[in-house]
Parts: sequence; structure tokens; C-alpha cells
Amino acid sequence: MKEQRMKDSSAPRNSHAIAFALAAALPIAAGCAFLERPAPSGSQYLLMIPVQAPVAGSKLGTAMVARFSAIPPFDERGFLYKTTDGTWRVDGYNGFMSDPSDMLCEGFARGLEQSGRFTMVGIEGISVQCDLTLEGIIEGFYADYTGADGPAAVVEVLTYLLDGRGSRIGLVAQMRGKGRAAIASDKPGDIASAFAAASAQAIASVIGALPSKMGPVPQDAPPSQAWQRLDRGRQTGEVAVQPQNEG
Repeated sequence: MKEQRMKDSSAPRNSHAIAFALAAALPIAAGCAFLERPAPSGSQYLLMIPVQAPVAGSKLGTAMVARFSAIPPFDERGFLYKTTDGTWRVDGYNGFMSDPSDMLCEGFARGLEQSGRFTMVGIEGISVQCDLTLEGIIEGFYADYTGADGPAAVVEVLTYLLDGRGSRIGLVAQMRGKGRAAIASDKPGDIASAFAAASAQAIASVIGALPSKMGPVPQDAPPSQAWQRLDRGRQTGEVAVQPQNEG
């Protein structure tokens, strides 16, 4: 009888242990089920910019395109929409596989090379020292649904062509590029294609604003009169005072 009572008293403890094990297993099973769910449908694209046509003009030398900067929110990979009520929205499912800064850097490099205005074009990171550097700021990269003519992809960039042939970097030209291309439908593929067309327009407008030819290699500014007096004094041993900064 005593042995029977001992067996009976152990039953509740075993049932508690089983219930605890089942409760602990439920979150794990739920987590596994969550991981097995299909991901929300969405599409990512590359910016397939059309080929830039050759442009008449003299060769400007070698050029490197630096990675563009982007003013937020135009640095988003997801499609950015400007809606009719004045609000902005980022598409959480559809967009590009790379940042706009990287895509436009590569796109501009290809466009400059295809234009025929340069002897060689590379992107930031190449080991070759180039004559010129193109830097850019993305001021607009969005799908505009507020226009009276229908939705359109908008690409706006501000670029700087810098001369690095001398000991000091000089500004050759400041050029704006703008593109606006109609979006055929709300399909993600059509939106991506419109961005590519607008980017091609922006690149073409910058290439069209390139200088007709390069000027002479920039020289260092001539020394000021104070520094000239200092140099003469050092040679004769008569001057030992540093000149003040003349700006």
C-alpha cells in the first residue's frame, strides 16, 4: 500500500514536467513555422541605362568618376514615390539592388566612355591617376505621381568636373543633369525602366555641357610680395621674420 501511494504521488509531478516541455516547445515550433513562410513578393532591379551616343568634340583626357553623394531621402534602394497628396513613401518590396549613388557612378562612367570625349574613363578606386575627376550629388531620384502629364521617374544631379593635372585641384565646370521619363504602368519593371531612361537623360545633359577643350595645366599661384621679400631676405641673411598671412 505504501508503495502504491508513492507511485500515485509522483503522477502530478510528471504531468507538470510534460506540460512544461510542451509549453517550451510551442515557441520553437512557431518560430520554425515563421521561417518556413514564403517571403513577401517583391522585385529588385538593376539600373539598365541605355547606351550613350557618341558626341562630337575634342578629347579631354583621362577621367575618373567618384562615387556620387545623395541627399536623403534620395539614397533609398526601394522605389521612392512622391504622391498626389504631397507625401513621400518608400516601397518596402520593390526597388533596386544597389544604392543610387553606386548605380549613377557606374552609369556616368559608362556614359562618359561611350561619348568618346575622353581617352579613358574609370571609377573611384582605380590605381591609375587621371587628369580629371567627375564628382556628383544626387538631388532627386524618385517616382513623381503629382504631374499633370502622368507619373514619371525623375533624376536630378549636380556634377563637378575637377582638374587634377597640376599640383592643385581646380574646378573646370559645374554641370546639372536632369531627366524625366514617363512611367508606362504601375508594374515594378516599368518603374525601373523609367528610372533608367531618366538617368540616361541626366547623363546626356551633363555630357552636352562638357567644355569644348581643356585649358593649360593649372599652375600654382605666384607668391605674394611678402613671401618674395622673405625669400630674398633668407638669401641675404637680412630677414628673419615670417610674413603675416595675406589670405
